Amino acid sequence: MRIMDDKTIDVTSLALDGLMQKHRTISANIANADVAGYQRQDVSFEDQLSGILEKDYEHEAYKSANSKLSPIDPQTVMLSKEMSATTAAKALEAKQAYGSFKPMHLEDDAPAVSDNGNNVNVEKEMVELAKNTTKYTVLSETLSRKMAGLSEIIKGVQ
Repeated sequence: MRIMDDKTIDVTSLALDGLMQKHRTISANIANADVAGYQRQDVSFEDQLSGILEKDYEHEAYKSANSKLSPIDPQTVMLSKEMSATTAAKALEAKQAYGSFKPMHLEDDAPAVSDNGNNVNVEKEMVELAKNTTKYTVLSETLSRKMAGLSEIIKGVQ
């Protein structure tokens, strides 16, 4: 197992960033529930995170499938070099996907739920806030355990 190459920390950090932005947006929706004409906002990042994970998975699968080549003859050596270039390109694409992660802010164009033209349903927002908080707590705990595990490994190496 490669400890420092584990994607758990990177992916969890991105997800926590997205959940924090979602939390702020939901809180703003609740705070503006009585403001005339306010349109509910939302944050979307799950599809983008899935895309990043998919690129990572493709890169790892490609690298794994092609690492079994043994250079025996000149053709195999050339094929191995071409695959190395493709593997490097896939690795760069996966790395760039992490850097380009940016949760999208969306405006909800649902019809108004009050006489003042506001479309915020406070009860629904409170449910979303609770779900979001639970997700954040679980991911924070996952990241904390991962860091504690790495800390134990480092202490054991000394």
